[in-house]
Amino acid sequence: MTMIHKFTECLNDTFDWLILADPQSLQTFKEKNNLGDDLLKDFTQNDSGDRVVAEGAMIPLTHIENTPYTIYFNLNGEDLELQKPNNDLQFHQKGYLLEVTSNFISLFTVPYLWNYDPEHVIHATHRPQVTLENGWYEVSVLGGQTQQLHDDGNLYDEPTLEFVLTKVAQAPKFSADIHFAYRINESLRDNTIIGLEHIINNPKFHSADYVARAKELLPQKIKDWTQKNQETALKIDNLIRQQGWYDFQVYHYDGANLTIGGDIDLTYHHSIEIRFEEVFFVSGFFGTWCSNTDEMVFEMANGEKLKELNIKYEIEQYNHLFIFTTEDYKNDVIIAAHNVSYEINPKKFLRK
Repeated sequence: MTMIHKFTECLNDTFDWLILADPQSLQTFKEKNNLGDDLLKDFTQNDSGDRVVAEGAMIPLTHIENTPYTIYFNLNGEDLELQKPNNDLQFHQKGYLLEVTSNFISLFTVPYLWNYDPEHVIHATHRPQVTLENGWYEVSVLGGQTQQLHDDGNLYDEPTLEFVLTKVAQAPKFSADIHFAYRINESLRDNTIIGLEHIINNPKFHSADYVARAKELLPQKIKDWTQKNQETALKIDNLIRQQGWYDFQVYHYDGANLTIGGDIDLTYHHSIEIRFEEVFFVSGFFGTWCSNTDEMVFEMANGEKLKELNIKYEIEQYNHLFIFTTEDYKNDVIIAAHNVSYEINPKKFLRK
């Protein structure tokens, strides 16, 4: 028996529910409780909606977006897709039970409940369907983003639900949160530092698992961001110091991003552009300044120097301080920004 089943391009038929059930077990519950053919009406107007879940005849998932999902069914609890390192697990809901009586389960949508007939579900072969042994199952549901290979050969994040079904000897105790919202957010892996902090500071808008994941990712994200800017600053300094001297001038500022042009002669062109993104603070000169390339010209502040300048200039969190050492002025040029990058020989003219 195949233990892991995968389905792609699964849709919610424009309703924000998905329903997991053995169609025959759901029919048995319907007959036992004298429910009408419109199960959606009964489930939303009396307590049968709670009982059908607690008794293991159906597992409803709410807040399902109208977008293609990747669906996994795991029948042995091993090698879970959403727990792999490259994927983004956002929640893990436990405590469901499911009774299988026809060796078959299906993940279907709301329209099938309106005039319920188990044969309609069984013959809906475009829906995710799995054959398995009859009996009772403990069920947990994982959700998040997994990287899926597309026809263009690239990996893309896709919303994913993973059902883990564990066969047990008797009906397990129901303990799931029946009102849990199965909303999948964009991958935290691609979130910014500010975005992660916003999630952490606003936990009521996100699941506990999602917030915990954001807290886990934030320190590494800050470390990677700092290391990237530090390495870029060193590369820029090394390039500049290959020349006997270097002049600099503000080339462009758009209210958020600042570009400094530099060359041994700025009369007609510049050979390097140093770009600062999301600039918070600048202390410098709009005229040309010169730097002595026998010593460090450009650096990212750290240690005591960073602490001193942060206090002096009231620099806000998540900005790095970059320093041009000037030769012809008493004060250096200081820029606080989120990121720094550069381009060599951009073929642009300072004076037009």
